[in-house]
This record gives sequence, C-alpha cells and structure tokens, in this order.
Amino acid sequence: DHRTVQRVVAQESRRVFHLVSASSGSKRAHPHVCLPSFCTCASYCHKVATRPDALACKHGLAVLLAEALGRTQSAEHSDVAWANSLSHHLQLAMIDHGSH
Repeated sequence: DHRTVQRVVAQESRRVFHLVSASSGSKRAHPHVCLPSFCTCASYCHKVATRPDALACKHGLAVLLAEALGRTQSAEHSDVAWANSLSHHLQLAMIDHGSH
C-alpha cells in the first residue's frame, strides 16, 4: 500500500504525532492520527485496545516502518500550533467515525 506518513513535531516540547493517509479506494476523507500506543482507526478501538496480545493496528505499523526506513514527511510547529493541529485532526477523525 502507498500510504503517506507525516510526522508532526512540536518545536519546544518535541512531542510527536503522525498522520497516516487512508488507503487508495478508501471512503475515508481524512488521515488517521497516530500517537504512541494509540490510533484513531476503528480497528485500533475494536481489535488492539481490547486485546492485550495486539500491539498495533496497520497504521501504527506503517508509522513504525516509515520511521525505521526514514520515509516520513516531517513538519514542525510551535507547541501551540502543534496542539491546535492535533485537536483539529482528532475532531476530523471523530467526524469520519460518525461522532459529532
């Protein structure tokens, strides 16, 4: 799959989240948000978070692979802009899941 993984970094605190684009052919309009040990995809909520033997969803694996291979696109923002961006992307993820 040709996913795009974007690494979003807060300049001062160095906090990070990743945006993983949806698969081609997906009806999803917005990227998934991945934080350490969390993803906004339904699979994470239903199959990973509820099972102690599951380590990550496919988006979390994409992040790990992209980071290991140096294939992430990176963007840095001030901590305030980073937090606003994270909040914005989390809200879009909730809309994609039908939660308003």
